[in-house]
Amino acid sequence: MEAGGPASGGDGGNNNSNNSNGHNGNGGAGGFSVNLSHDANGGNGGNNNSNNSGSNSFNGNGGKGGIAGRSGEATGGNGGSFNKDHNIAGLRCGNGGNGGSTPSSGGEAIGGNGGNGNAANGFCGANGGDGGVALGAGSVANGGNGVGSQNGGNGGVAINGGVASGASGSTSGNGNAGNGAIAIGPGSVADGSSGTGNGNGHSRSVALDGGHTHQGCTDVIGKMCLNPP
Repeated sequence: MEAGGPASGGDGGNNNSNNSNGHNGNGGAGGFSVNLSHDANGGNGGNNNSNNSGSNSFNGNGGKGGIAGRSGEATGGNGGSFNKDHNIAGLRCGNGGNGGSTPSSGGEAIGGNGGNGNAANGFCGANGGDGGVALGAGSVANGGNGVGSQNGGNGGVAINGGVASGASGSTSGNGNAGNGAIAIGPGSVADGSSGTGNGNGHSRSVALDGGHTHQGCTDVIGKMCLNPP
């Protein structure tokens, strides 16, 4: 890897309060960037986050930047707003996911954004998923955004133009959205899926040679499903 250096941390949000031991609405720490630019910066903190009684709670913080090679991007996700921990010690709400790694030229492994708190989710927004590993131009392994009460899935491993991103959460589900898996080659997709009801989303396995995983077939080479239902 070419010589580089630390990237910048994200900006803190506004009107965040800490009534116990929490750290709310802070920008994420910067990662490492070959280009010494903003492509591995930490995410920005959200606004109007607070911790009213729990200890060591962290609400609405931006994710940490990852490792970005030349022309790659591995920024941390932004924190959500209006997240509050009233009763449960250690509950973390609305935090952005950490950036992943794009060690070779190109690639995208961005952390997902944290969700906003509202009455429907008890003012505890879901957390964004972490970026994965993206190798080569056109490869994408982003973390999913936190939505409602469902955390975003983590990015997987994308190589030579594959896509293996974590799914974003769903307002109709709790738990976690599915993680990305392994996708190799242009047109290959191994994304996770969002969950419904109280179930978690589905994670995928492997997609090769332009294959696209889907419900009921998690391993695909081209148009051939290796594990049909």
